[in-house]
Amino acid sequence: MSKESLQKTKNADKGVDNKKSRLKNLSTKEGRKDERKKADDKLAKLKKSLLAKLGIANVICSAFPSLNFGAISDAVKESLNDVVKFLIDILITLLDINLVKMQKLLTKWLAKELNILSSELNFTLRNNLNSCFLCKVNPNIPKWMIEAGINIEVKQIDFQDMFSIHPDSEAGKFIYGGEEDMNRFLFGVINEGPKSWQNIATFSFIPDGEGSYVGYNESLDTEDNQNEKGEQNTDKRNNVINMKINSSYGNQPLINFVNDYINSQSPIIISSKTIPNVMDLKYGLTSRLGNLSITSIRKKAEFNAAVKQLFDEGVENPDIMIDNSFTTFDKEQKDAIDRNTNEMYTGEFDSSNCCCGKSTINDDTLISFNERIEKETNKEKKISIIDGGLTQIANESVSGFEPEERNKGYIEFFIDFLQNLSTVIVSMVLSPKINILVVMLYYMVNKKARFFNVKDFLKSIICVVRDIMLGILKKLIFGLLLPQLIDELTDIVKCAIKQKISRKVDEEKKSLESLLPKQNIEDAGRFAAIAKALGKVTTSLGADGELLNSAVDVGFDSTNNSTKEAIDANKS
Repeated sequence: MSKESLQKTKNADKGVDNKKSRLKNLSTKEGRKDERKKADDKLAKLKKSLLAKLGIANVICSAFPSLNFGAISDAVKESLNDVVKFLIDILITLLDINLVKMQKLLTKWLAKELNILSSELNFTLRNNLNSCFLCKVNPNIPKWMIEAGINIEVKQIDFQDMFSIHPDSEAGKFIYGGEEDMNRFLFGVINEGPKSWQNIATFSFIPDGEGSYVGYNESLDTEDNQNEKGEQNTDKRNNVINMKINSSYGNQPLINFVNDYINSQSPIIISSKTIPNVMDLKYGLTSRLGNLSITSIRKKAEFNAAVKQLFDEGVENPDIMIDNSFTTFDKEQKDAIDRNTNEMYTGEFDSSNCCCGKSTINDDTLISFNERIEKETNKEKKISIIDGGLTQIANESVSGFEPEERNKGYIEFFIDFLQNLSTVIVSMVLSPKINILVVMLYYMVNKKARFFNVKDFLKSIICVVRDIMLGILKKLIFGLLLPQLIDELTDIVKCAIKQKISRKVDEEKKSLESLLPKQNIEDAGRFAAIAKALGKVTTSLGADGELLNSAVDVGFDSTNNSTKEAIDANKS
């Protein structure tokens, strides 16, 4: 073996060892913290480098940075959520993007992409349930799921105390959909009695004091091939929802029921509720309107904190493993949950970037916004409502700040909105109507229908959650942030190319002049004419720049089109 081949082999082995070491490190809480610190350090260095290069480029337009997206990817490969933060940081901090312009782009994105995302999540959820659960159980629906049904405690599917709020109350209008919303349907089951959901399943509620079975007893297993092992025992629990699969599904594959169930939930997320729920995450409007107890508000804060931790730790990456340490909150997280609970209870919080004043939003503003966007069906009018609503809400959020601090507050509002958007969408997907199906399937595989807290639940169903998170982040990156970054860099790119071409032409002119033979008057005249012509070209390129800009536009547009094609490919 040659020295070169030997070295390649050694490097390959080293790479494998490094990957194994890294994966082992990611399997523990401390290891993930260590990897996170390394990623943060890389990211900080990269930001510093970009800041310097972009600063020079903006000043003299001659040193446009070679953006190493490979380095970006390497620095934040543990978490696409870091990519989102990174792009936001570049757009706002480094490129000083016009926030009004960004808001309008966000408005159009929200109006268009959220409905598309909802359809995509519908497809993703079906696939994930199939790969995570259905492949591990008897493909046919067991008789006991039709005859006895499965019993699941309400608290095991309602981690945000949604059912503490009436759908037709002012608070309920923010979180429930119309008559087609199954969350509204389940609220009716709990408060009105048994109901059938679209000839798919029948639901009934067993309240406090009566109890029902939620556990598993092997003695109830049958040898009948039509009855999959897993029928529940009589271990009693209170506040239980019983779900029986409709008898029309007898002898059918379980996947038929699951597909019909998921399709009946369309849309999985109600796009018109997204913005109000992002606001609710910080200002807690539904908590106050619904007169929720501190305990219920804290449950909402814990759910949001758990989802946020998943994003921060990059759990959309399949290399990231979740151990038992995830199922508890550390002191720092508990303190943050306490703060968020208090913020939602009072409706105000201290800005992290602004020194003087509290951020708050008038409840009536959000109520009015929610009503208007809910009623509007015209796309263009809806865009106008979202744009105007975001402007009013953002302005109100900084009205308590000193005038000189308000711009920083507005930037903070915008950044928080984008970062909280992902958390809110996940929380909207993992509502009771989806959770009850997920818990049913989890029980059929693991004989477990109880989780000791929301983090235990998320850890248990991480197989389902990963691709949902990935889909949301890809939508933000490739559908909103990256195209805008490319657009914002266009002028700098053009300017830099123009400067380089102009310098090249000037260098050629000087080179020709240096070759001018002084003793040959005839040649002198010829070279002088060439130099003069080149001078005119240089002037044209450097002064008006029309010729160059046209040429640069052609080249850049070609590159930009290729980039957009790549972005579109990544969207899918």
